[in-house]
Amino acid sequence: MALFDAGFPDGSFQIDAIDISTRNLAHAERAIYGKNSFRGADIAFRDRYFEACEGGFRPHDSVRRQVRFRLGNVLTTAPQPGQETYDVAFCRNLLIYFDRETQGTALTRLRQMLADDGILLVGPAESGLPPLLGFASVRFPRAFAFVKAEAARVKPAEPPAARKPRPVPPKSAPSLQAKATAPRSTPRPFTQKAPPAQPSAPTPDRAAASLAGIERAADAGLLAEVPAAAERHIAEFGPSPDAFYWLGLAHDAADAVEDAMRNYRKALYLAPDHQPALAQLRLLQQRLGDHSGAKALADRLDRLAKRSGT
Repeated sequence: MALFDAGFPDGSFQIDAIDISTRNLAHAERAIYGKNSFRGADIAFRDRYFEACEGGFRPHDSVRRQVRFRLGNVLTTAPQPGQETYDVAFCRNLLIYFDRETQGTALTRLRQMLADDGILLVGPAESGLPPLLGFASVRFPRAFAFVKAEAARVKPAEPPAARKPRPVPPKSAPSLQAKATAPRSTPRPFTQKAPPAQPSAPTPDRAAASLAGIERAADAGLLAEVPAAAERHIAEFGPSPDAFYWLGLAHDAADAVEDAMRNYRKALYLAPDHQPALAQLRLLQQRLGDHSGAKALADRLDRLAKRSGT
């Protein structure tokens, strides 16, 4: 719908929607959206692109036929020479479920699947990860978008309008992400300015030393220094459950309840078995009178303790 609004004609692009679950794919291909799917001040696109149906609204055929639903896994092996590449890849709020090694595997795979000037979009909590693995931010406001670092440093030899378009892939071709194949004379949804080159990936020792420094400040009672230090750590090394935990603890000590709860939950989002975050969130919920929520967290802590033998 956004590409249609940007001026791309019907049939000039192809979107590959990928999931590892056949059940999720069947639900997505059914394409019925309830009223809660249309939120915000401007929902005029619903009138342009949807029709009412039993159970809600369904996109017009012109929208649905642009999308191919495919079973796939972002952690599969590297593509073979000559395999198709993508202009844009959306991988939002998936990497947060992985440990750091698996995040690296997924981002390496996504990088291989992108065209030289392709754009990767991730979720807000994942925005610190791509720069560690060969990507550079395109610095679009409110967009967590990245290009390959070498593409950010090298200006194209010819303007985009003069380039030969990539063909739309055949229906049988394997794929992983969204692919746009509009002629270069058609307006592109993203036009980027080359940002400065990103620094090389930090070493794990520096990341560990940074976290140790935050912990020392917290242990010394210097909680006023913790938020800025934790934010610097996240900006430089990427999302970290420990950094979010210390950030939550500092907000907790300052009675900033909502900020504390949000950061504890971010820590648990990245590391569901993070016992210090579980313990602090349980205490916070208990103070707020949420006894059922506190008990659920206490039960999780008990299960973790039994599992670890402590």
